[in-house]
Amino acid sequence: MKPLFLALLLAVPAAAATSRTPAEAAVGYVEKIRGGQVDLTPGADTAVSPATGQDKREIIAARIKRLSQEIDPGPVEAGPVKEDGDLAAVLVRQTSGFDPGRLKVVAIGLVKKGGEWLAAPVPGSFENTGLGYDEARSNRVAALEQWMLREQVVDLGTLREQSAERLRKEIGAKLPKDSLRTEKPSALLKRLLAASATRDQATMLGLLGGLQRELPKDWTERLAAVSRAFAKETFDPSWRLLASPGVIRTVLTEDGDDTQATLTLACLDASPESGRGKLPAIRFMDLDMERDADGLWRIDLPGALVKGDPANPHEDEEESDEETLDTLPAAWRHQFPLAKPVTAMAASEAIVAALRAGNTDGLLPLLDLEGDPPNALLGAKRLALIWRDLHSPRDLATLLPLGFLEKGDGAVAAYQMFSSRQPERADIRTLFFVRRNGGWQLAPGLRPAEPPQEPLAAVKEWVDTQAPEWTKNWEDLTLAASPALNQVPAAEGPLEDAARSTFTAWSEAIIKGDIATTIRLTAHFKRDRGTSRLLRNLGFELTGAVKTGRHATILGVIRRGSWTGISARIGKAGDAETTYPLYPMVSTPEGPRVMAEIDLFANGNRTREYLNETSWERLNAGGDGDASAPLREIYEIHRKNAEADRPAATQK
Repeated sequence: MKPLFLALLLAVPAAAATSRTPAEAAVGYVEKIRGGQVDLTPGADTAVSPATGQDKREIIAARIKRLSQEIDPGPVEAGPVKEDGDLAAVLVRQTSGFDPGRLKVVAIGLVKKGGEWLAAPVPGSFENTGLGYDEARSNRVAALEQWMLREQVVDLGTLREQSAERLRKEIGAKLPKDSLRTEKPSALLKRLLAASATRDQATMLGLLGGLQRELPKDWTERLAAVSRAFAKETFDPSWRLLASPGVIRTVLTEDGDDTQATLTLACLDASPESGRGKLPAIRFMDLDMERDADGLWRIDLPGALVKGDPANPHEDEEESDEETLDTLPAAWRHQFPLAKPVTAMAASEAIVAALRAGNTDGLLPLLDLEGDPPNALLGAKRLALIWRDLHSPRDLATLLPLGFLEKGDGAVAAYQMFSSRQPERADIRTLFFVRRNGGWQLAPGLRPAEPPQEPLAAVKEWVDTQAPEWTKNWEDLTLAASPALNQVPAAEGPLEDAARSTFTAWSEAIIKGDIATTIRLTAHFKRDRGTSRLLRNLGFELTGAVKTGRHATILGVIRRGSWTGISARIGKAGDAETTYPLYPMVSTPEGPRVMAEIDLFANGNRTREYLNETSWERLNAGGDGDASAPLREIYEIHRKNAEADRPAATQK
């Protein structure tokens, strides 16, 4: 009796897992379509017939891919459902967003197989499900397909009719109507900027006229522009001056009367989309505002934002005249009151934190904006340039400390700008600080004048003396937290639990882009360009994590002699780009550390084995032949782990 009772217990969760309703199965299928995760293998995600050839499945996959590009990231829900025995049809709706043109209704046919509802692979039909040609069933299929075709149009029309009222309700919940009467134009523009930054489409549309009794004549275009700009995870580049976290926005001037106004928005554009290399530009945008008969203000957007014409509509705009630019530092200081850290070290830590932050809000409070306006503008641009370099989507960069000096009322902090794309390149940045009015701040212009004057003359002289040393030895300085080894340690390799814990922390730091922690949890050889090799390999690890989001899955922890190896897989078993790295670890006085400079992969190809051999040769050349012998044993076990994990079809 016990085996039968156990079998019944195990059967309960299995049955529960397959008891989805047609509506739930259809919604799940549409979500898979949107995520590009549909598996057209018979018996997987769909009711596709095993008789469907590969060519036909590729045609279906292409149709599904086109549909996936039309479905926005918002939630989807089931609408009307029609069941007929082992067949069903469901309308799946996407009602999020405010643009009626982006509302979506997808019709999904479903077939019940083995007690489970599976979606027909082609939306709106039962094609390629192998239902046969029984006349009665064919009539049922035809009736359901006609229902989907007819009701899809009807349901979409109903949703569009309801969208206007739903829009007004959602806007009213976010933006009090009275605020459009009582607040000043500059305050309303600031509301628009805040809503753009947080992707609050309801508030934005309210400020663009969505609560007016008579909607703007170009309301359809305004609605489509906001939806187009913010429907996807990344905003339309033409909106970057209003929405990018890399832009410092300041309402500079306001002209007009009680019925209309024109506001000038000054934008220090450090957005990664603005380009690389040159100093960020200060661009200006004029926005007009007008009151309607009910006294409600409405903001009118520039044509480039409404039409979304070029990908980068601001590239050719000229900076404003010198007189207007000269007023900007004072406007910045009013918008960003001066912070006054009490020590130079606190000021340096604060600016590094602000530079690493996801937006530019914390930069200007730490910058001296007094004195010559052009120099203040230059300092702001230089600071914004560092922020942009740190936030490029194509790179993972950070500031690693090289040196610090405080002398009198002047101080300087030097950093290596570590880049995952160019990890072996020296890129030294210096930040100068002055103490004034009871606190420390970044020096005007971000650099000393020429010739340098007090209080920066002494620290500038120190920088000039140290610069050759930094240029020559920046690798050792930035890797100071990574134990430097002359040879393989004599101590036994880390115990399994300690090795696993340290490697997990190291891997998580890679995923987060926490380069300082990553370095701290490594060790490296002093000899044979060990520092360069470590930095290069860390660059590969970080770039791969940023590009793919994949992390290491531990297949095993193997301990032999002075080594402990983390046998790992990066990616999914069977994927073409999946790799099988072995991460050697050693014991150091600081604890277990990853020897990331040693390249060993069990990827099942000759090229990789040849590259592995160079690692063995390097260990032997350094006099670690005997000490590294156990690592070969570890690698052989890792190779077998990889072979067991890798699907047979992918093995060479």
